[in-house]
Amino acid sequence: SGGGESEAAEGANLESDVTGGAALTKKHSASRVSQRLRTYRSTAGKSSKRSPAVTFELRKTLSGHKDGIWDVAVSPKCSVLGSASADRTARIWCRDSHLCLLEYRGHSGSVNSIRFHPTEQLVCTGAGDAQAHIWRFNHQGTSCISPPGYDGGPGDDAGVGNSYAQASSPVNSDDEGSGNEQTGEGVDGFTVLRSPLLQLTGHSGVVVACDWLAEGHQLATGSWDRTVKIWDSEVGECLHTLSGHDQEISNVCGHPSQRLVLTSARDTTFHLWDLNASDRHPVHVLQAHSGTVTTAIFGSKHLVISGSDDRTVKVWEMRQMRSPLLNIRLSSAVNR
Repeated sequence: SGGGESEAAEGANLESDVTGGAALTKKHSASRVSQRLRTYRSTAGKSSKRSPAVTFELRKTLSGHKDGIWDVAVSPKCSVLGSASADRTARIWCRDSHLCLLEYRGHSGSVNSIRFHPTEQLVCTGAGDAQAHIWRFNHQGTSCISPPGYDGGPGDDAGVGNSYAQASSPVNSDDEGSGNEQTGEGVDGFTVLRSPLLQLTGHSGVVVACDWLAEGHQLATGSWDRTVKIWDSEVGECLHTLSGHDQEISNVCGHPSQRLVLTSARDTTFHLWDLNASDRHPVHVLQAHSGTVTTAIFGSKHLVISGSDDRTVKVWEMRQMRSPLLNIRLSSAVNR
């Protein structure tokens, strides 16, 4: 595009200034480079900023998945976090002991998304089998207790620093005598769950994202079939199908207190939907980035934050979304 060529030209000139300029004095050269830097950065807009330097310290590595991890979520009510993996499982981990408490094996495809219910000990997961599942865990403090319906009994947790359920019996009672291997979790100390409370079917493509809506009575799922579906989370009924994106959905996000949903996609846009509207059309369609919009989420107050493969993060005011409040340039693409 013209803007990209202009920036490329500015970058080339900037490089020439930095590497050349033998005829200039050191002082004048530094002044010209500084001026050119200001000009170059201004092409991204007045609100463009470089990301601040932040130092992080690794506290703990949680190991156990056999393939890549696509998503991580933190429970708003319990001291646990969840992970979704390409190994077709999701895991619940204790944030205090860093132990795996439960492994969910109900999906037949890569688990791409995991989200915790805002008030209850429920989890929704979306996967490559074109389904979303709702399942329950039971956690009290640093203890994970197996409710009815879990494969494997509570087991004996003697000798373990924190109390949690151990799956020392077969993963499914139907497997007894069938030659299927034992879970092996008697050693590692986590429970295995194979069946969901609810199985949400209706998408014709990979379910890449899911999220609970306000109060948790409904949830949204986004798919590579380019649609977003709104479900009744108590009975598993599809209430609405939201269409409008031209390419595959990358993420969905429900507002924590209002009936609003953000959807992002590979078509370089994100959409804001008001589920109270009768026409089921997006309130805003933002051609926000030059690459796949990998994520769009609700921030504090009236803010929306979007991230993209184009290596930018943008902050928007939900009541006035014609242009971003802030444009942050990064050195690499933004993940979900």
